[in-house]
Amino acid sequence: MCMKPSFLLFSISLLVANSLFSQSCLPEGIIFKRQSQIDSFPIIYPTCSIIEGNVEINGTDYPIVDLSALSGIQEIRRSLKIINCDSLINLHGLEQLHFIGLYLLIQNNFQLNSIAELNSLDSIYTYIEITDNWHLANLYGLDKIKSLRLGNKIINNHSLKNLNGLNDLSILDGNLTISNDSLINLVGLDSLKTITGNLEIIGNSRLTNLLGLSSLITVDQDLKILSNPHLTLLQGISNLKEIGRSLDIQNNDSLSDCAIYPICQHLLNGGLSNIHNNLHGCNTTDEVVAQCVTATQSPGVTEDLFIFPNPTYDRIDITFLLTYPKSFSFIDLSGKLLKNWPGASSSLDISEFTPGMYILNIQFENQQVNRRVIKL
Repeated sequence: MCMKPSFLLFSISLLVANSLFSQSCLPEGIIFKRQSQIDSFPIIYPTCSIIEGNVEINGTDYPIVDLSALSGIQEIRRSLKIINCDSLINLHGLEQLHFIGLYLLIQNNFQLNSIAELNSLDSIYTYIEITDNWHLANLYGLDKIKSLRLGNKIINNHSLKNLNGLNDLSILDGNLTISNDSLINLVGLDSLKTITGNLEIIGNSRLTNLLGLSSLITVDQDLKILSNPHLTLLQGISNLKEIGRSLDIQNNDSLSDCAIYPICQHLLNGGLSNIHNNLHGCNTTDEVVAQCVTATQSPGVTEDLFIFPNPTYDRIDITFLLTYPKSFSFIDLSGKLLKNWPGASSSLDISEFTPGMYILNIQFENQQVNRRVIKL
């Protein structure tokens, strides 16, 4: 049976049309420096929905006020930069964009108050930098982003009070720096579980707590909490299990209580730290360690143990009524691990250590107890 010529012609036309509408363009990228360039884009590239190179929207020399002519763009295979557009209020025109192959930079757009128009964006391959957008109040528009990489920065957005819009972000394979002077808490990061680099919370002048980080389990490198003058509570990171390298808590003028479980764990296990210029109680590593020793123990920790003599010159004996530990650790007040013993030991020789106060960390199956020991 022969296909009718008219039907064949229609089919070919449909295939051609479909291929045209999914066409990519501009492997070398494009820089928009004038509003007229944006307005003429769909005329010059009527079938382009995928830009292979970088896209830069730069209002340094001429005002850019409207991105609606870019409504056909669905993918940018490299980076998207929106910088120095003082007259741009929102990102209307980018509603169809769902993929950025490298990074997203939104910087120095003083009137920008919304990026919600990015609500189709479900993949940014590397990182985001959202900096110096003075009227940006939230990060809605990034709601579908589940992972990021490399060096992510959210800095100097003076109207940003929380991080709502990043609520699906669960893995950050890199660093995150947060520094915004209206930020009150970190709500919006509620799904974030893992940071493989550094977490830096720096210079947030109105930040009072770390609520929003309750799902965070690991920070593989440094945790830095610096120069947040109204920060009083660290309980938002109470579920943190691991700080991989260094803990820095400095210049937080209202912070006196740092003896929460993950910080105590890090210090008592000999982790690196730099703690100073906070209120008394969290002004030095020794102060925090001392609070950790007297702080409430982990839920369910047995109290059926006795340590004697204490103070002692050379040896301490330990008696257990019910539960036997897995191990003992002897730690100085700076958090340095000095010696380990297996849990089967009942008499510990500490004669080699100089007189002073130490911490005996007793590790059970799922919890631990800390006891002060005085060496004479």
